[in-house]
Amino acid sequence: MKCEFCGSELLRGEEGLICSSCGAVFQDFQEGYEITGGPLARRESETIDYLSSYFNVPMTIAEEAKKVANIVKKELGIEKAPASLEVAAFIYACRREGRLIPLSEIDKLAKKERMRISTSTVALYIAKISSILGRSREDLMVPYLNYVRVKIMENESIMKRMGKRGRYLVEVAEQLAYKNLIYSFEINRGKIAGRNPILLAATAYYNALKLLGANITQREVASCVGIGKSAIAKGRRVVIGPVVMRREEI
Repeated sequence: MKCEFCGSELLRGEEGLICSSCGAVFQDFQEGYEITGGPLARRESETIDYLSSYFNVPMTIAEEAKKVANIVKKELGIEKAPASLEVAAFIYACRREGRLIPLSEIDKLAKKERMRISTSTVALYIAKISSILGRSREDLMVPYLNYVRVKIMENESIMKRMGKRGRYLVEVAEQLAYKNLIYSFEINRGKIAGRNPILLAATAYYNALKLLGANITQREVASCVGIGKSAIAKGRRVVIGPVVMRREEI
């Protein structure tokens, strides 16, 4: 099983499952951990309906998420899908339709509604779903997009220049960058194969930030993630211009 954050192998330790690379700790869902409290402590499938309404996604995605949850539930021999599995199924179904719901957004929702929820447990379920149903190349890019987002936010100079809306711009850019990559894989699948995933993620992120009007340069993004100063210019030959999101998705 792979780490949802960096894609490395998970090892079993005293505290649960531990990523062999980034050190993230995941609670083993086989121990029966469930989300409790708040609006997510509902009857089976109501969790997905709530998330669909909260994140304003089409009901077709919600229905697909329910199917995913049922398939995985049967595969794992679980009589009732825990809420954490349903959250993971919802995120997985959204990704399949080009809508990226970051785990950070789930964490924000949990804090807002005062829910006891472990995003690492949700991430572990996403990894399990992916191992059962398969992951597209676009899905495999998610940890790299997360990495680029973190590195940009760590750069005080860039964030200060972006101003008060800086954090918002970077978070929205992650969703735009994901759509950008999906479109690019469809158009340039042959040319894009074998490219450095960090370069692809950084290029898509730069495209998205410029579309949003952020004051940032190719060199700054490249420097944040440790690639050549002119790498993004080359990356833009295969990572096509960003896809515009509907207003309700931003």
